[in-house]
Amino acid sequence: MLQYSVYTKVISNDTNMHQNISRVERILPKYGNVIAFKITEKQYQDMLYLRGEKNKADIIIGNKELVIFGGDDKLI
Repeated sequence: MLQYSVYTKVISNDTNMHQNISRVERILPKYGNVIAFKITEKQYQDMLYLRGEKNKADIIIGNKELVIFGGDDKLI
């Protein structure tokens, strides 16, 4: 099981990817894990978005390029 916190960064090439991984390695937490993985634009495009009950506060903008996860749908 992975931690709920997921952070993403769009990186344009392998050189930049290795630079970013080196940066993260320098600030790794003493306890815990950081998992980095590379997916292609095509793999990202084919990602499935699965969810339970619809939350009115969730907004998908464009072709899955940006997903905004809202909080309490009672606020809308």
